[in-house]
Amino acid sequence: MYELLSFLKTELKSREVLTFPGRERKVVSPFPANRKTVPRGQYTTAALQATVRKACFICEEDHAIENCPKFIRMSPKERITNVKKLGLCFLCLKKGHLVTTCKAKLRCR
Repeated sequence: MYELLSFLKTELKSREVLTFPGRERKVVSPFPANRKTVPRGQYTTAALQATVRKACFICEEDHAIENCPKFIRMSPKERITNVKKLGLCFLCLKKGHLVTTCKAKLRCR
């Protein structure tokens, strides 16, 4: 089981690097670092999931861009300029696609 978790963490890191080149991602394991033995049959699927923290595209802090105080303080025009400059989707504010191909279930209010 430990080998599977290790493989999944490595795979996740690899995919994050390929998806977001040049962006440092922090992966937090649901298990303590000092744990030596792995008890059999005590893991749920939730325990197998690693949490990936989002590094803000604006200030590089540990939050999503939509929660960034610096981004929130910007005028709408400045936000649009920065979103364009960073190549983010205007709907979900993530990299790698445009609004036309965005799979987010968000709607403008």
